[in-house]
Amino acid sequence: RIWDMIFDLPEKEYSIITDGASFLDFVKEKYILDDIIKRKKALGVKSRQLIMDSPYAREIVAKDGRENRQSKLLSPHYKLPFTEIITGKFVVFISPRWDNTLLIIENQNFAVTRGSIFETMWRTA
Repeated sequence: RIWDMIFDLPEKEYSIITDGASFLDFVKEKYILDDIIKRKKALGVKSRQLIMDSPYAREIVAKDGRENRQSKLLSPHYKLPFTEIITGKFVVFISPRWDNTLLIIENQNFAVTRGSIFETMWRTA
């Protein structure tokens, strides 16, 4: 449902903050590649990603051009147990590793605030 909400938005870009590997506890990599990325490319949706530096993250970043994505690596010094997806209309928090929490905040002002924080992080990364 979340991906339908993202792909149905008029703006064709979203931002994501993740450590990369923990997202795989929530969905399988095959689903990400065969469903999400394939649909994302077909719809011309782009994303920007801040991802915790790791060998796995570098594998993901190496595919940026093929997956309509631009990424920047974050220091592994910081911990990101939640994955955050930011759109212009809502924000999604996913905590797959421990409790499978999925929280959608459908509030444009909150989304703008989180988008501004993402932009600040993006510029300094």
